[in-house]
Amino acid sequence: MYNMYKLNPGDSLVIYPKDSNTYIVIQGLLVINQEFSNGKKFSRYMINNGYFIQKLFKYQKFYNYFYTIDAINMSYILTISGDSKSFNERLISLEGNHCIHSRNMLDIHIHKNTQNKVIHLLLMLSELTGQSSSNYILLNTKISFSTIAIIVGTSRNTVSRIINQLKREKLLMYQNKRFIIYNLAKLLSR
Repeated sequence: MYNMYKLNPGDSLVIYPKDSNTYIVIQGLLVINQEFSNGKKFSRYMINNGYFIQKLFKYQKFYNYFYTIDAINMSYILTISGDSKSFNERLISLEGNHCIHSRNMLDIHIHKNTQNKVIHLLLMLSELTGQSSSNYILLNTKISFSTIAIIVGTSRNTVSRIINQLKREKLLMYQNKRFIIYNLAKLLSR
């Protein structure tokens, strides 16, 4: 009826078409990816605390994809069985009144330039996990270049080159897999 999943950074939870469960993000930062049978992966949403996941699949007879929920940081997800109809109905009514925290990844993928994709992802992360100070914004989650590369659809080397360029321009710092953004206005104007 109920399960709690603990996902470490890099862990994934797979959701297949016949899955009727409801998933609630109790804590964490995660990415919902759509993975196709040809091996292609497309990041759809970035989600965090309070997000409800249900009915990801549209009604069709054949699906050539499934979804993975990938943990960016330590995350906890409560799973409620689809058989728990009365409980799920009450949750659905609560969901409409709940502040849902998600960002559509299409906002990143619309950019043609990879540097703009990386910058937009950093801006999303600052919105979801950022802690402001008078001189900087600390992104309060650890994220690797490899994870950024997967989300924006490029190579790790390209992400490294872009981040190093932004560091040389003194727009941000990357240390221990954490970002500090020094000049948000200049970063936005790039």
